[in-house]
Amino acid sequence: MLIQKIIQELQDIPEERLAEIYHLIHDFCLGLDKERLPIAANPLQTFPLAGMVLQYDDPFGSATAPEDGDVLRR
Repeated sequence: MLIQKIIQELQDIPEERLAEIYHLIHDFCLGLDKERLPIAANPLQTFPLAGMVLQYDDPFGSATAPEDGDVLRR
């Protein structure tokens, strides 16, 4: 069986390198999980702000008084 061959190969890997193999397998499995996730029929359900334009007009507004700007010029 293939799983037994994989286990045999793993037994020959030095202990200090096993973490790398674990992360490889773990990341691979996460990728498989993502492939299994259903795709939303309406992308706006998943990403409600998709396609919206964001713009900041005077983001600080009246938070600073015009005379406060003089402090920055000194």
